[in-house]
Order: sequence, then C-alpha cells, then structure tokens
Amino acid sequence: MYFSFVIIVYLMLESLQSLSLQYWTEYKKLIPTLSHFSHQVSSQEVLERIQEVVGKVLSQIFSGEKPSVSLVSPKESYQYDPETGINRLSNIKYKSISFGNLKKTRHFARFLCLLESIHENVSQGVKSTKRELYYKNPQLFKNQKNSDSIIEEIAALLQVPRNRLNVLSAGKGLVAGNLSFCENDIEVTVGNRVTKIPFEVDSLWNFQTEAEFVLVLEKDTVLTRLVEEGYFQGKVIGVTGCGYPDLATREFVRRIVEERSWLPVFVVCDFDPHGVNILCTYAFGSASKSGECDSLALPFAHWLGVHFTDTVSSPLPLTTPDVKLLNKLVSLPQFSYPPTNYQNRRFAQWKQNFEKMLELHCKYEIESVLVSQRLSDFITDKVTKGAWI
Repeated sequence: MYFSFVIIVYLMLESLQSLSLQYWTEYKKLIPTLSHFSHQVSSQEVLERIQEVVGKVLSQIFSGEKPSVSLVSPKESYQYDPETGINRLSNIKYKSISFGNLKKTRHFARFLCLLESIHENVSQGVKSTKRELYYKNPQLFKNQKNSDSIIEEIAALLQVPRNRLNVLSAGKGLVAGNLSFCENDIEVTVGNRVTKIPFEVDSLWNFQTEAEFVLVLEKDTVLTRLVEEGYFQGKVIGVTGCGYPDLATREFVRRIVEERSWLPVFVVCDFDPHGVNILCTYAFGSASKSGECDSLALPFAHWLGVHFTDTVSSPLPLTTPDVKLLNKLVSLPQFSYPPTNYQNRRFAQWKQNFEKMLELHCKYEIESVLVSQRLSDFITDKVTKGAWI
C-alpha cells in the first residue's frame, strides 16, 4: 500500500514537472517580443541614452525653456496579459519632471545629480548601492526614500532595468536547500542552512541542483524553522524574500527556474491579505516593475498553502485595511477569466480562497499549523497529496 502511494505521489509531481517544462518552453518563445526594459541593453547604449537626455535638457535651457523630461509611468501603464500570465506595460502613459515651483525644482536638481552619478558609474564600470548614492549628497536628498524613488524614475526614463544603471540594493532574500552556484569565482554550496542571496544576481553562474521543486516562503522565520527541522536535507530549494520580495530575490528564483524549467515552484504564505498579495507579486509581477515583469514574474507558480481548507487554529479578525486589500485582489483582471484552461482554473481557485477569507472575515498565519504538527510535516503532506492550486 505504501509503495503504491509513493508511486502516485511521484507521478503527480512528475506530471507537474512536465507541465512546468511545457509552460516555460512556450514562454521563452515569446520573450523576444515581450521585453520592454531589456537586460540585454549594453552599457554603451545606457550611456548614449543618458547623453541624449542631458543634450535635450541643455537645449531647452539655451532656448529659454523650462527644462523637463518625460518618462514612462509603470504603475499607470501596466495591464495583465492573459497569454503569458503576467503584468506588462501596455498603453504606455508618461509623466514629466520639470522646473517650476521650489518643490519641482528641488526634485529636478536631485534627478540631475543622480543622473550624473549613474553616468559616472556606468562609464567607469563600477557599481554603487542605493545607500552609497544617497550619501553622495545627503543634504540635497534629505532622506534615502527621495533618492531611491528618483533612481527608479531614471530607470523608467532610460527604459532599462535598475541593475543596468549599476545601482544595487542591499538585498534581504535568503535561500536554503539543494543548490550550489558560483558567485564570480567562488563556489557557494547552500545545503540545510540559511544563506543570504547575493544582491548582485548578475554575477551568479553555474547553478547546480538535484531538487524536485522550489519552495518560496513568505517569511524568514518559516525558512529558519524548516532548516531546524532538517527539511532542506532533501531534494528541495527554499527561498524567502522576508515579506514582500526585493528585486534580487525575485531575480534569483527566476534564474533558477530559467535554468531548470521543469522545477515546479510552490508558494507558502499566510492566509491573509498581505500573504496572498505577496503570492500575486511573485506570480504576476508588481505594478511598479511592470516593465521588468517579463524577467521577474513566476506565472506558473503554484499556491501550496495556507488555504482555507487547511486545518489551522487561532484565527484573527480581518481589519478594515485587510478588507480593502482583499477586495482589490478579488477584482484583479487575472481572476475574471472563465476557467477554460489550466491557468485560469487555478486562478479561479485562488479567487475562491480570497472570497472565502472575506466570507469568514478571518485570517490565519502559517505558524498556526504548528499547534498540531511540525511545519515540515505540513508541507510534506500538502506536496504528497498534490494539494497545490
């Protein structure tokens, strides 16, 4: 009986691996026609785009005009693409940065200051963190939030991913499990321990793994608990963005999947509005990065839990902001398509879970499963039963 059960489990996972490979094979055929903010843009092209912007600003000044620049507004330009299952730029809308009142003039000055720093980085082939760029002129920027937002504006202006500006952020992602890779010339073997994901994902190569699937976890505490329970001694990779994932974490998982397209991706998050919003961020991509979702999103990621059907305890009531976020998620276009294919059937089930959360007016954290069982047993049970959607 046990042997038969193991065979059934193996066949279910093998079937999902086959579906994953089929999906990503078809997706990769579309990539040349998808990318807006391409990672293939050369440093020389970035420099030429910067020089073109500066030339236009100088021309405006010499002609007596108020200098201004126009850039893509990703949050106002994205649209869900049912063919690929991700958020993408569509019907592009622009916004302007210009001289004007004191606030606008200060913003424009910050913009030019950072543009100069980025031009210097790219031309010299060096990289800086966001923090380092802020400290080049803290009196001008006042706080790092101001400089960070302008860096994203410059990426939108030049229509390149932020890493093509040679600007890095201090990543917060963590990984554990059956994985090794090379960071520059250093080989990193992960194993059953928590390892920080390098924030310069472009420098990584030679990914090696015998894993059967990738487990994306909402929380670092969950990854740590699974390490303590020895879960990553098996053939699995675990990744967490420690809440809402940063770019490096999303790029890291996507790199693994691109190089091992048969690996299913399972997401484990709280059964609450922020948990399922994180699920959607991994799967469809974020609005603020809609120009890069082609290379960041995981549209074939499967939701492993926590679902409303899981046996959990200690429910918490939804707050007013929770309800507002849930209603926003339920109304997303990806959940409005008729369940006529595999993807849409899955997303219809996601929506049913969101609606059930609203109906029950309560939420559950992942840790609530620990009352009756080990976390690793909960996840193993979900995988062996094929209880993913």
